[in-house]
Amino acid sequence: MAFFLVKNHPSDIGEMPDGTSGAKVAAKKCDYRFVVYKNKESVPFKQVVRTPTFWLISLAATSGFAAYTLSTSQGVLHFTSLGFDSGLIVAGVALMGAMGLVGKISMGIVSDRIEPIRLIVVAALILVIGIVVGAEASSDAMLLVFYACIGVGFGGVNAVFPTAMANYFGAGSLSKNLGTGIMITTLVASALPIMSGAFFDATGSCALAFYVTAGIVAACAVCGMLVRFPARGEGGVRSKEVVGG
Repeated sequence: MAFFLVKNHPSDIGEMPDGTSGAKVAAKKCDYRFVVYKNKESVPFKQVVRTPTFWLISLAATSGFAAYTLSTSQGVLHFTSLGFDSGLIVAGVALMGAMGLVGKISMGIVSDRIEPIRLIVVAALILVIGIVVGAEASSDAMLLVFYACIGVGFGGVNAVFPTAMANYFGAGSLSKNLGTGIMITTLVASALPIMSGAFFDATGSCALAFYVTAGIVAACAVCGMLVRFPARGEGGVRSKEVVGG
């Protein structure tokens, strides 16, 4: 399907990259203006990794990966220990997958109207709610709320994390920027199963791991709120930031 449907160039479907003269003319004709920051120039990778904003975006996106890792590594053990039927847990995991699509589509649609990094903050807050509800789940509804929130939050982060990177630093070194950012999220998220296992061995419950993860995800949301943008320029696109200044 990808071979037949994916296009290699915007011109293949009559479109142009953001920032080109033709794209600006088309935008004026349809009276559509981006209201999010989009860097017109690409920042070199070596300069990107020295910028606090890069680390803030990466840590903010860690929220989704941390929550998803918790659900996949500890979810079954946690809810089984609380007495939930395995069939219901399987249904919850299925719901998580479906709600992941909802998160991706809904946040992707508005990512040209609302800053992607702020959408990551919203996703992180949804994740915190879900994790706290799941920590002390006492009904079927609470279990399903947990998995639904994890799906929406993780799906949203997955959709707009690359966009946040590309918008802020340009597309020139996106592969390196995103790859390094994902490495950061993976290092943090991969430690959670080890931590959760240690808590379970010590207390006989995963609840403490849930609460600690909720705190980590909340801290990630704070990182997203700390990202600042340059002053708005002409044409609905803010002027180029002096990175590291």
